[in-house]
Amino acid sequence: MDFRHDRRGQSVVVGTVILFGFLILAMAAYQAQFVPAENDEVEFEHSQQVEGEFLDLRNAILRAGSTGAAQSQSVQLGVRYPQRTLFLNPPPATGTLETTGADPVEVNGTIASGAHENVDAFWATNPQFNTTSLRYTPSYNEYDGGPRLLYEHSVVAAEFDDALLLRSDQTVVRDDRIAVTTLRGAVSENGVEAQSVDPETITRRRGTVPITGSGGDPVEIVLPTAAGNTTALRDRWQAELPGATVTEDGDAIRIALDGTETYRLGLSAVAVDGGGTTDPAYVVPVGGENAVVGDSIGVEVRDKYNNPVADAQVSIDGTTHRTGSDGRVSTEAGAAGTIDATINGGGESYELVTFDVSAAGGGGGANRTFRVDWQDADPKQLTEGTDDTLTVEVTDRDTSEPINDASIDYSFSAAGNSMRSIDIPLATGNHDGTATIDLSSNDAQAGDEFDVYAAAGDDVDVIRVEITATPTMASDAEITGSQAGAGGGSEVEFDVSNNGNNPVEIRAISLDSTDSSATVVSRSGNPELEFDGAGSLDQNIQISGTEFALDTNESISAGATSTGTLDRFRDGGGSQIDMSGQQVTLTLYFTDGSERTYTLSIPN
Repeated sequence: MDFRHDRRGQSVVVGTVILFGFLILAMAAYQAQFVPAENDEVEFEHSQQVEGEFLDLRNAILRAGSTGAAQSQSVQLGVRYPQRTLFLNPPPATGTLETTGADPVEVNGTIASGAHENVDAFWATNPQFNTTSLRYTPSYNEYDGGPRLLYEHSVVAAEFDDALLLRSDQTVVRDDRIAVTTLRGAVSENGVEAQSVDPETITRRRGTVPITGSGGDPVEIVLPTAAGNTTALRDRWQAELPGATVTEDGDAIRIALDGTETYRLGLSAVAVDGGGTTDPAYVVPVGGENAVVGDSIGVEVRDKYNNPVADAQVSIDGTTHRTGSDGRVSTEAGAAGTIDATINGGGESYELVTFDVSAAGGGGGANRTFRVDWQDADPKQLTEGTDDTLTVEVTDRDTSEPINDASIDYSFSAAGNSMRSIDIPLATGNHDGTATIDLSSNDAQAGDEFDVYAAAGDDVDVIRVEITATPTMASDAEITGSQAGAGGGSEVEFDVSNNGNNPVEIRAISLDSTDSSATVVSRSGNPELEFDGAGSLDQNIQISGTEFALDTNESISAGATSTGTLDRFRDGGGSQIDMSGQQVTLTLYFTDGSERTYTLSIPN
């Protein structure tokens, strides 16, 4: 049989070869196009995750500086791609977390009148406060839009090739307060796995000192920066501080504040590599420097950050003492004359406090001239998270006439073992015999108690301050996000739970968004804000850069949860936009004067 001209199987073979070729081409196209696209999405989600972790790290650092509470925070350096059976992935994307080197922070100004002379004398030595920045740099294989993240001076900055954006607010300057948390130590990690960063308190902000301009010059804060685009960073800080003047100064930004004002300066230091300690720098009296035999005299030892130093050695009248956890030590004035309290050998004027002790007689106070009395009810109750005032009167002990312009020194000590603190000025002068001072709850919590001292001349008075709980309010907010329909946009839902025993009422909310294109939430005739599906407020909400309060009157019963809905996010042109993956800062304002702020991530 002759098969030379038999072609009956050729079509099947040719068809099989062609189909196989199409399969190879399809797989090649999937490998070349779809695998990179899917990996790009994986890397984008990782970039969003790291940004959230960096914000948590920023909060942990600031918390360690203000409260002394240490909290570890992990950062997922890199990301692994999902396994693929027939296709290939590139090596896992890595990331680098590192500090950038130490540079000094400068606070240029003079100690305002009223502070103890030792504070002024030490500040004149121009103490140095070095700090570093913490940078995260991703090495993605596909995602080109991932920013480098930088933490420094309370802000997280996202650095892009052609832009720089702040992902958090600054806390350095708030009204009349300056709060600088320096960062010390060294970190250098590279890889894929999560790395833990452990902020440890070196010295926490326990009080403030008054600072003002010299001869009309502005108060200046110079913050070194590791940002690649200092000009863009300057512009962002200027937007954060519209009342100040922010300029570039080499690899630093210079913030100039009104030199005619008095600011309350608080300093702290946090380490990212195992902690550290600070040394005693100067000493101030607790109460007045005039006493009668049998009175208690005491001092407080502070470091260069103006914070108390525990277990510091103090020599009082030749006897060595150790300070307690509040940085203070006291003893009894045993004989008339002068008693010196010194640290570090007392070689500098600010390392010495001299007490003038007079002999007792006539009931123990015959030689006294001043009478100091707090005018507030004792104990004074102060709600946590709020400010109030205290009033003190200084009179002549014999005539009861006011003593004008007497220098009044203030101090406080925790009545228990609390490591938290309140905030008061150090001193007051230029008054008509009655002085009113600002009292802030600072980081103190309900149940904390403090003794506040006022000393003038040869007398001192004490008042107990009790920290009480914030009035009952809705304390928990959770957020979920879902698409709002085929037209795009996002619907943001948040649950507000009232865990107290009384009903509360939300009087307003405000929003801020990380998406600069999300400018308004608006749709005429449709609800933009609902609670539990009822009611609406038809009003534009500016959420790009500026917080805009939204009035409401939502009441939440005790033990109940109310669900709020915000929807129809739009851009400046009125088109709906997708807010998935973005962050929204939501602030709830309650009718009792309290408020709660949450940074909320809208899920993808």
